Amino acid sequence: AVRWWRVIGVKFFGGVLSMGAGLLLGREGPTIHMGGCVGRMIGERTGADTHGMNTFLAAGAGAGLSAAFSAPVAGVIFVTEEMRRSFNYNFVSLHAVIAACIIAKVVNDQVFGLGPSLPVRLQGWLPSGPGPDEILIFVPLYLVLGFLIGIGGAGFNRALLGCLRGADRLRWPVHLAAAATLGAFAGTLTVVAPEFVGGGESLIKEVFAGAPEIGLLVSLLVVRAGMTFLSYATGAPGGIFAPMLALGTLVGVIFGVFVETLFPHTGMHAGAFAIAAMGGLFAATVRAPLTGIVLVAELTASFSLLMAMTLTCLSASITAQSLGIRPVYELLLARTLEAAAGPRQDGRDGGTMVESDDAIKG
Repeated sequence: AVRWWRVIGVKFFGGVLSMGAGLLLGREGPTIHMGGCVGRMIGERTGADTHGMNTFLAAGAGAGLSAAFSAPVAGVIFVTEEMRRSFNYNFVSLHAVIAACIIAKVVNDQVFGLGPSLPVRLQGWLPSGPGPDEILIFVPLYLVLGFLIGIGGAGFNRALLGCLRGADRLRWPVHLAAAATLGAFAGTLTVVAPEFVGGGESLIKEVFAGAPEIGLLVSLLVVRAGMTFLSYATGAPGGIFAPMLALGTLVGVIFGVFVETLFPHTGMHAGAFAIAAMGGLFAATVRAPLTGIVLVAELTASFSLLMAMTLTCLSASITAQSLGIRPVYELLLARTLEAAAGPRQDGRDGGTMVESDDAIKG
């Protein structure tokens, strides 16, 4: 069962502190958890049965994602695609999730005036799609991009789990010292090189607004990937959606630069590959391609690139699956259940650790 009375406080205050310190974590993790916990609380207060409780929890989780990204359709699809094993589709439950996601967006935008966390509007300068004479180049390029991202996504899952297991082997004082050191390092980077830390929203906007050198892009990719793994391994509350989107953007821009160099006559902009790569990395790691496509489309309002995102997400998801690496949230949930099954070697109860982004489904 979800211990909502405990998780809400930990996720809220812990999330504010960890993201405020500059760790590479996204706010969507805590908001999904807190939304699910609010749903659980309402279910308990109303005496809901098992099916009703699952509906409240799923609606709250979807609303949490909708509030984090101002992306209600992605919230609905996330619940139906990623939580399909425990979410019972019927008229009431599906409409409850849709209503919760829409209301969360309205409150987020109209009451608090926050709006989308990534208001990148690209229709004015990105290509709308390939012309008849470019289709034979267009399709293979996005399939190749998806293939490369699929390999990278499998590596992402493996590296993230490896860092978590390494952190598990640390004794409690050493773990605290390592987390404090990482926090100090991230705080320093926040002052001297802010583009290397944080959830990544500002970095994505800067990448689209300018034309960074390829060397800087590669450096950002390497450093941010390493910091993402280490930040998540500290156990601090935070999600990996936003950091993954930033990494996907960097991969896509780097790929696009090479494409522009090899095929200058096509007129393909690197930003188009960046948009496709954002959804592709999400699909490769989470294995939820529909959520990735819709989430990126809503975040960037680049609906004209749906074909490009679909091709890339399809290729990335199939590639990652063929490599035999399980989806990241299945890995994190399995780790959470293992930790909850018994005491850890350093004397800590596994259940006292901050739950993973997928633990709410357990």
